[in-house]
Amino acid sequence: MASKSMTYIFSNVNTYRAIAIESFAVVELENASRRRPKPDGSAGYIISPDPDQKSFRQAIICIVFTGMWFESLVHLIMIEQFGEIDARKWDRRSYSEKCKKLGCTDKSILDQVQTFSDSRNDVMHEKAYWNQGSYTTAQDEAMRAMAFMKLIDSFLAAIKTGHQCIFPGGPTYPADP
Repeated sequence: MASKSMTYIFSNVNTYRAIAIESFAVVELENASRRRPKPDGSAGYIISPDPDQKSFRQAIICIVFTGMWFESLVHLIMIEQFGEIDARKWDRRSYSEKCKKLGCTDKSILDQVQTFSDSRNDVMHEKAYWNQGSYTTAQDEAMRAMAFMKLIDSFLAAIKTGHQCIFPGGPTYPADP
């Protein structure tokens, strides 16, 4: 276990979180502003085009910054629990491997971590072919990224209150402003 001599770390973890949340809010506003009921009252909606792809661009920002937030947060926790030298050894490992190193054994959580990681990688490293025949939109993936962030936030809240958590022992990380 690393010594607890560190007193303060400068980090952008909360900024990354805020950017992801703000971007998703724009996605929701854009999608709502382009959706209206059918004029004849029948079920369904008419969705107006988004020629500037504002919703798409904001969804990508949301996914990317959720990944940056998670990566930064896990790195801070690893430094606190294992020290900077050990944390560096784990820097290029997968999100799931890092969570396991931090003591997460909950398969459903690890599955969600992997799902987010795969989605983020698909966005960051776009390939010109279908991914196993599945289809998704950046806006849907941004919604999943926000659900992932809420999941991790709930576990961090459990840490702060001393309840059992994904990361036993728990970190102390910068509070939201």
